[in-house]
Amino acid sequence: MKLRYSPAARDDLRQLKAYLTTEFGAAVAAKSVAKIVSEIAALKRHRSLARPLSGKIGRDTPYLYLLCGKHSIAILSEDGNLYSVVRILDGRTDYAKTAFSLQ
Repeated sequence: MKLRYSPAARDDLRQLKAYLTTEFGAAVAAKSVAKIVSEIAALKRHRSLARPLSGKIGRDTPYLYLLCGKHSIAILSEDGNLYSVVRILDGRTDYAKTAFSLQ
């Protein structure tokens, strides 16, 4: 399986790292971002880590979500071998609304 990151997801990671660096220091920022990237990479071995968003919203959609600590990761299943990481959002963000705003 292949994973790719959208420009928005890359920007989300950059913003998260910048915020964490300012608030908690570079070591905490690096560790937090590395954990998120590692959890996403684990999808290559364990696809079931990402859950269908349709189960949360009662509407058919190709989007999946993955929870990683305080973050919700919106993933688009493009086919059986390609997942696109669309956004990496703070857990307080309505990830369902964000995912549908991308369509």
